[in-house]
Amino acid sequence: MYERKYHPKVHLEMAPKLLRHAVHAADLQTQAPIEIALVSALTAMALCCQGVIDVRSPPGFLSPVNLFFWVIAMSGERKSATDKLFFQPIVDREILAEALRAALKDRHEAAFTVWLIRLKQLKADLAQVVKAGKDCTGLEEAIAEHRGTKPVMEIHPRWLYHNTTIEALLRNLRDVWPSAGLISAEGAIIANSRVMQHLGSLTELWQAPELMRVDRITTGGLCLQSPHLTFSIMTQRAVYDEFIRRNDGMAVKMGLTSRMLLCEPISRQGEREVTVATAESTQALEAFHARTAELLEESVAAIKERRPRKVVTYTPEAAQVWYDRARAIESDLQPGRFFHDIPGFASKIAENVSRVAALLQYFCNGTTEIDVDTLQAARDICQFFVDEMKEISTPYDPMENAAMYGQLLEEYLIRYQRTTRRTEVDINNLKQYGPNRIRNKEKMWMAINNLCWLNRVHTEQRGRRTVIVLHWGYI
Repeated sequence: MYERKYHPKVHLEMAPKLLRHAVHAADLQTQAPIEIALVSALTAMALCCQGVIDVRSPPGFLSPVNLFFWVIAMSGERKSATDKLFFQPIVDREILAEALRAALKDRHEAAFTVWLIRLKQLKADLAQVVKAGKDCTGLEEAIAEHRGTKPVMEIHPRWLYHNTTIEALLRNLRDVWPSAGLISAEGAIIANSRVMQHLGSLTELWQAPELMRVDRITTGGLCLQSPHLTFSIMTQRAVYDEFIRRNDGMAVKMGLTSRMLLCEPISRQGEREVTVATAESTQALEAFHARTAELLEESVAAIKERRPRKVVTYTPEAAQVWYDRARAIESDLQPGRFFHDIPGFASKIAENVSRVAALLQYFCNGTTEIDVDTLQAARDICQFFVDEMKEISTPYDPMENAAMYGQLLEEYLIRYQRTTRRTEVDINNLKQYGPNRIRNKEKMWMAINNLCWLNRVHTEQRGRRTVIVLHWGYI
């Protein structure tokens, strides 16, 4: 729809138009990597939908739709600009909520002062009656009744948190608003904060439990009812690596990273062009903003009125596709297969697919039954994050022999063929977009020669171009 020279890692051909057009519009306006625009869009979608819907997977498990993202990108990739594009309706609604909260604050404080004076008077009367040895049943009942009239401040939403402590976040999820987003384009603030020292609480919040108890000896406990948290930060690679190494890899051991959708987009710096927003791109973002604002109001009403969340389900055809994918994931957990070295992450893929599919279906289509096309779009999006997790989590140690280089290249070529539907790839494409481990000339030709020897590919010279021809059809 919008012309560009950049070739992203993720492909959105199957994604609903509302999302696809908004992401491409952000791409046109900010020139940030398209993966960053996708994460910003999905974060906004999760934040405005998590108070409204849950999703029931084909086996019958009910899950929330909040998502956890971590984007690895260098400084200057226009992360903040992209977040600003997609979060503007949320920021506008928070400003309105803050104004309403401020307007009601003085009135509430006055009412609370009167209520407190009356309570003190009733307690004083009770003390006099007890001291006189008279029956105090009536006063006890009056005090109990008065406690039930304690003025309660009308709640107004607060979704966005950037720099907070875990104690403040949990208390606000209980007292201010039960649906929140811990989000930052400058994610080192969060990654190095005390919030990330409480991995167990974050892991539990991903599940959005109906009841979450937090016991503290000194400050007292908290009891949160159905707290929902979407997590999305963008950091440089060094910040992510340091976080993963912290406390002997505790984030991995406790399963927090298994729940995250992780990616490391290719930089666009040096290739960006000065562009002007078109009417078409402006309309695409306006449509996305309008739907975001609509769902924010639906979420506010649902939470204030304590409505049960709607349940998004699957059509029978989509359920069968989901089962087939779940079986394929289980098979790939075997030794030597694709997921054998990241079993924790693999165990959460099917649920993340369900969450993304529910968001696409409800946000973009306004319906509560996931169809095959929407599920396929969610699978494609999540497959991108799967491939990224696989590559990022692979140690940077030198590979032992050409066969290992060949296997890595073959996995990339299979993914390339699935997303582009092409059976040929220019070697210059591999040098720029292929697996990081084999982008130098020596390793790349070791991998290519290995696959040629196995008769999986062959090379052809097309003028000055060298092309790799795949020997398998569409997978």
